[in-house]
Amino acid sequence: MQHTSRRLGFLCAITLAFAFVISLAALAEFRHLSAQIYAGDDLVAMELAQRDALLALVNEETGVRGYVATGDENFLDIYVRGRRQFATAQRTIAASAGRFRMTGEEAALRVTGSRDMQTYFSDEINFVARGQRVRATRELSLGKFLFDRYRRLDADVQRRVLATSVRRTAATRSALRVAEDLTLTTIALLALIGIRFIPLVRTGAGFERDALSDSVTALGNRRAFLERLEARSTEPRPFSVIVIDLDGFKAVNDTFGHATGDRVLSLVGERLRAELRVDDVAARLGGDEFAVLLDGVGSRDAAESIMQRLCGVIERPPSGETNAVARVGASGGVSVYPDDAHRADALMERADQAMYANKARRRAAAGGTPAPGGAAERGYETARP
Repeated sequence: MQHTSRRLGFLCAITLAFAFVISLAALAEFRHLSAQIYAGDDLVAMELAQRDALLALVNEETGVRGYVATGDENFLDIYVRGRRQFATAQRTIAASAGRFRMTGEEAALRVTGSRDMQTYFSDEINFVARGQRVRATRELSLGKFLFDRYRRLDADVQRRVLATSVRRTAATRSALRVAEDLTLTTIALLALIGIRFIPLVRTGAGFERDALSDSVTALGNRRAFLERLEARSTEPRPFSVIVIDLDGFKAVNDTFGHATGDRVLSLVGERLRAELRVDDVAARLGGDEFAVLLDGVGSRDAAESIMQRLCGVIERPPSGETNAVARVGASGGVSVYPDDAHRADALMERADQAMYANKARRRAAAGGTPAPGGAAERGYETARP
């Protein structure tokens, strides 16, 4: 269960990372498409400015032709207004053209067109002012090629404005499609995480704790103890194993019920935790059998002395309880690493054998007569719950 919990946690972390990467990819794609759309907006603005400039040139031409044909200076007002509009449009075009790095005939027209046309129109006006209306009319007809160039540019502008609008629409649709796909993918991943992995990871620690602990005593269980013993037996530093079995516990269960028996087991767990060091490990192996790993204790005499002390602590009556009725004793056995064995199972077997030998000696010393309440020679009491 421990490995399963870790795998689920790792899988959940990978899934979250994958969702995060997808979100980053979506953000990058959205920014790229937004840049395309904004660039399209700038290009459209530039092209519309070019159209404005062309229309302003038409106004200039209209004013000049009217002045050449009639000599009426009121037509010069039309020319001046067109010239001002053309200058405004040219400033927008110049700024946009530099941004888009335009080259070739189009750029040349945008850079020089205003000067060429204004010079041309000024000459026609001067011809009329000097009384050379026939020459102005002739030059105006010969200069028609200038407008042809601008009209060709205007047709190209209209074509590119339409193409830009199409690209912008396609980019917008692509952005919406990518957004929808990525959103659905992210939602599916998050739903999968929420439904399958998050509850398991959240309770994984509880699963692991339940799988490695005893619910009655809050000590480690057999599996936890054997895993720790197996890992410890691969290290060179010595240690000792103590196996303790409660004497007369079955009689307590039979006489007073399992609730009282669980209370006895719980008190045994509390006393073992209180007596042991931080590096020592205590566990309930099952039933009324307990085990202790004494880290760094390589002396048999020291280990047996600790065993006797633990048995005495287990059997000591609870302080302040005057109505104690359930009594148990404790027998223990010791094995030492590496003197007795190197493998975990062999160490447990040697300690178990020593425990049963000590239990037999105690029964023989007591004459085979069980103590009151089912206890052995030494008595441990607990109050009726």
